Amino acid sequence: MSITPRRARRAFRPTVLGIPLEERVVMSGAPAWMTILRGSAGSPSGPSTPSGPSSPTGLGDITARQLVTAYNQQFGASRTALQQYINDQISTLYSPANLGANGRPTQQAIADFSNNVGGAINATAFGLSSQVALLPGAGQRLVPNLQQSLLGDGSGSLAGRIAAPVNSGRGLASQRLLQNTIDRQIGSAFAISNGQVSSLLRSRQLSRATVDSTGQRISLSQYLGNQAALQINNTFGTLANSVGANAQSALFDSTGAFNSQGVGAFQQQYGNALNTAAYQVNGLLSLLPNSSSIRSGLQTGFFGTTNGTGTGTGTGTPNANLYNALSSAFPTDTGSASAPFTTDAFNTAFQNGFTTAFQNFNGPVATLLNQTSAGSQLPTGFFQSGATFPSIFGSQYTGSTFNNGFNNGFATTGTGFPGFGTAPSAFNTAFGTGFNGLITNVNGQAGITIPTSMATIGTGTDPGIGTGTGTGTGTGTGTGLGGVVDPTGGVVGAGTTGTATGPGTVV
Repeated sequence: MSITPRRARRAFRPTVLGIPLEERVVMSGAPAWMTILRGSAGSPSGPSTPSGPSSPTGLGDITARQLVTAYNQQFGASRTALQQYINDQISTLYSPANLGANGRPTQQAIADFSNNVGGAINATAFGLSSQVALLPGAGQRLVPNLQQSLLGDGSGSLAGRIAAPVNSGRGLASQRLLQNTIDRQIGSAFAISNGQVSSLLRSRQLSRATVDSTGQRISLSQYLGNQAALQINNTFGTLANSVGANAQSALFDSTGAFNSQGVGAFQQQYGNALNTAAYQVNGLLSLLPNSSSIRSGLQTGFFGTTNGTGTGTGTGTPNANLYNALSSAFPTDTGSASAPFTTDAFNTAFQNGFTTAFQNFNGPVATLLNQTSAGSQLPTGFFQSGATFPSIFGSQYTGSTFNNGFNNGFATTGTGFPGFGTAPSAFNTAFGTGFNGLITNVNGQAGITIPTSMATIGTGTDPGIGTGTGTGTGTGTGTGLGGVVDPTGGVVGAGTTGTATGPGTVV
């Protein structure tokens, strides 16, 4: 599959973020889901006066000048990350295993490279769109223009500029030529988009557009906090609402019987989805002052602490982090005749675990964003069937014609979380590899590490997953059928048939 831009483009539908008051539809009452990080109707949206810049909580008094510097830094970091990732893929493209008899990359290698790069550009657009969407009025022009410049159909988009040399024999004449060409195209595309953001930050439109949902003028700091809270709410709402439907097809057969063999792959998908959410949240917080302590805690909130292999151990209570919200949804007595594991049992366990984990994660984030403590509670809409949450991408980039709807969670209808779902048969997995690969690289630089080895449920009639940690050496034996071995060799959920020897401990 090529990354050559699509010809039949549908009209772009920008998000509602940043629409001026005179064009905005204001509901008479706030829906329940909006209370997550903003507080219930009638409650204060944050401190009446911003915290001082030296305060460890609150955003402080953010100025447009500070934002110009912050966005310059973030665009520079995103450009460098994309260039490095693509350069690594170019090296792989010209490795001996991918060269044909003529010394040029094979057609299969070119196709995989193109899809891999397409995924990386898509991830970059996702991160930058999230950051730019914080600004007043960004949903009208800035975000659509950014997405068009990176992903659009025309030959002037970054995707089109990269496709041109890749699809021509001359452009592939040498590794150095291809790398220099793509580096120039990336630099040009980022310079234009960054310049548009800087122009908005220096314009009078900025101060006029900083109003809340009721039309009241608020500070720039509070506006950014509100927009960041709204994005985070939508991200977690979409993710949480995608788990149940995906689990039903991945973990249960047509009769409703639990399929333990599907757990490992499902956990990997969920881990990748959390990795994407962490990427977005870290990007948003990176623009804001006083956020360093919050960002340093994202690893624990999403995946738990890490051991020497970089694998999340999930220390603390079973649902202390969002990753364990899934792994702890499989109790030790599942599958028996007296206690069959059903979709309802899974959904209840996951929802309880996710709610607890989100409360742990959201407390300090809500404080930083000058939101109320009401944000620690999940709104009802998170787990309602068919509930949808606004996306920073318009319909043009979520439909089945755009890389099989990757930003739509691979869903053929409705909405889903990016990359979390069952891919259609024609989907080139290299696209997903590029998307997740770039995000993993960026998160790693921020100290956010996805578990490198996912737990799996052993065969038998009484599978289970453990949730604690320990130290020591020796052979561990559990009490059910089927065992689970962690990457260091210790048993983290065990059965009478499951043993392991190594520096881990039976839990």
